[in-house]
Amino acid sequence: MLPTAERLATRRRVIVPDLPGFGHSDHPPEPLAVPALADALRTVLDVLGVERAHILGNSLGAQVTAEFAMRFPERTASAILVGPTVDGRAPSLPRQAWRLALDAFRERPPLLAIVFADIFRDGLRFAATSLLNALRDRIEDKVPHISAPVLIVSGTRDPLAPPAWATQLGSLTPCARVELIPGPHALNYSRPDELVRAVTEFIEGRERPTGGMGQTRMNSDEHR
Repeated sequence: MLPTAERLATRRRVIVPDLPGFGHSDHPPEPLAVPALADALRTVLDVLGVERAHILGNSLGAQVTAEFAMRFPERTASAILVGPTVDGRAPSLPRQAWRLALDAFRERPPLLAIVFADIFRDGLRFAATSLLNALRDRIEDKVPHISAPVLIVSGTRDPLAPPAWATQLGSLTPCARVELIPGPHALNYSRPDELVRAVTEFIEGRERPTGGMGQTRMNSDEHR
């Protein structure tokens, strides 16, 4: 998340927590399911004295964001779902594993080095259990119950959360805007400038309301 977080930090206060089991946080005996990760996020905000925040997550983090926004609406200024998994049209482990492999060829090599280092540190069992937890979590059942404004961002070359899936999620609530950015799954790493532009326009647009929910937009400024 750092490429995106560093750019957002020039405009806002940004908090980038390593939730339990990820990054440099302590590891629980078993990987936490999505609801428990949302509880951990709430604890982080409590400890830091943050009453309300714009919550942004990529991939599994988008699932945590949706869970948090659904259960803690009073703490959620907006929910920003980047590459939201899991595509309900391909909910099986083999199909998701194939899509993960396909995306690996589209991501920047430095990101793959980070991912493989995490897997080596945490172990294949942790990675596999986390994937199973993601598959059991149905983000499409949560989005309709989010009362905060929702921004859904998908990469046009994202095999895990393709544009059609992002658009389908966006259709589940009138509070959502869908933004399509040229790129793969991890837009937070591979397309941080475009992602920050979309996020900033969304947040500032909500602070100066002009309408615009329920839209799908294609960001065609960059096609790298």
